[in-house]
Amino acid sequence: MKSEKKGRILRADLPVRKCLQATNPLAPECLTTLAEVRRESQCLDFKSQFNINNRGDWVELVKDIVAMANSGGGYIIFGKDNNGNPTHHDFSNLLQMDQANLVDKISVFVAADVGDVALAALDYNGDRFAVIHVPGTTTPIIMREVGSYPDPKNQAKQKWVFRPGMMFFRHGSKSEPAKQSDIDRFFNSYLKEMRSHLISGMKIVTETPVTHKLVKIPKGLTLVLDEGGAPIRFSDEKGSIPVKGLADGSPYQSIDQELLGILSGMRTDPNDYASEAQLWRLYAQRKQIKENEDAFRVLLISSLYRHAPPCYWASKLSHDTLKNTLEKVLNADSYPSVNAAIWVAFCWGSPEAKELLEGVKKNSKYRSAQNASAKALRLLDRADRILHLWAPASIKIGPKFIDVKGLKNQLAEIEVILDDFLTKKGNQTEIRLLDRLCYGPQIAER
Repeated sequence: MKSEKKGRILRADLPVRKCLQATNPLAPECLTTLAEVRRESQCLDFKSQFNINNRGDWVELVKDIVAMANSGGGYIIFGKDNNGNPTHHDFSNLLQMDQANLVDKISVFVAADVGDVALAALDYNGDRFAVIHVPGTTTPIIMREVGSYPDPKNQAKQKWVFRPGMMFFRHGSKSEPAKQSDIDRFFNSYLKEMRSHLISGMKIVTETPVTHKLVKIPKGLTLVLDEGGAPIRFSDEKGSIPVKGLADGSPYQSIDQELLGILSGMRTDPNDYASEAQLWRLYAQRKQIKENEDAFRVLLISSLYRHAPPCYWASKLSHDTLKNTLEKVLNADSYPSVNAAIWVAFCWGSPEAKELLEGVKKNSKYRSAQNASAKALRLLDRADRILHLWAPASIKIGPKFIDVKGLKNQLAEIEVILDDFLTKKGNQTEIRLLDRLCYGPQIAER
């Protein structure tokens, strides 16, 4: 029962967390979402009233801000009671504070920069609320000053909220002193985020062609289009500089240059495959690529490792080159390339292909590869094996369904469907199916 209640609370929290991840956490649509939430949570706190001249109100507010920042961020709404009902208090004095004054009030008590804390007005159903957005922090915020004020019930006594060195975290809808588990959770979350960021950065670096340099452009730099300038490619990573008018993600001026970069990279490092984005782009322009068996071989190997359509490239290779390429990939027995190579060998259907499939069935460490090669061997002698295994009954293009099996061995018609799918960025699984159906029979002629 307890876990069900917790699950309901977490689900109710999702709209608020979605706003926290927005580019502008105080955008009108986010403010509307906050106005409709009726329950406090880890990332949402209500204040029924607030006096900017009352030290006690500021001490309690700072405690909540610090707890939220240490817990990943959140919002504080002024003008709602604990049940989420409007209190109709006037918060005009608070809303008239500028950013600098708000930050100064908070900074008196904490040993960290809180400059990103922001205040906004929220008008909803005739009521005006004040909202503070608290961003999450990458370094735990610690109190540096005593947080105390006269006890409202006994003015002769002081109510102590925090002392220097204390940390606060959100526990449900409460801001409470840190426990060891809070600190462990904070640093584990930070390390996970840094690890993800590092892997993302490494992917960008490893997919950058060896003939190019990866450069971080400072914010505020003015970029000018110049035919004589160096070709550049922009990342779509969150936080990167937005650039308009970029028609193609390729940093190359021509297909030949891009192929040269891929070939150069794989000569230096045989595992420096073309990126998935490159492979799909080049596949869409495959008819513009000049006959170059070395380039087709490299594109086939890269496609097998990157889960891109491989059969067109395989259909362009000579008998010996295809045999050597498939043998190399299948003997490496690496997932997912081994499975992709099995079906290229199946399309080929030669005695050498059968021998390669027998080897995979017997020696592969992957059960899926063993099963796939066994299936391929069972159907290898069928005249219609390619159509039997890979053709979907029909594919939807726009409002129409195309009977693909009715186009048996009609390369031109299938290519039209395939190119239409590529142009409209259709389902990649169906594009791979069409690639096999269209070019599989051509591989069999090698």
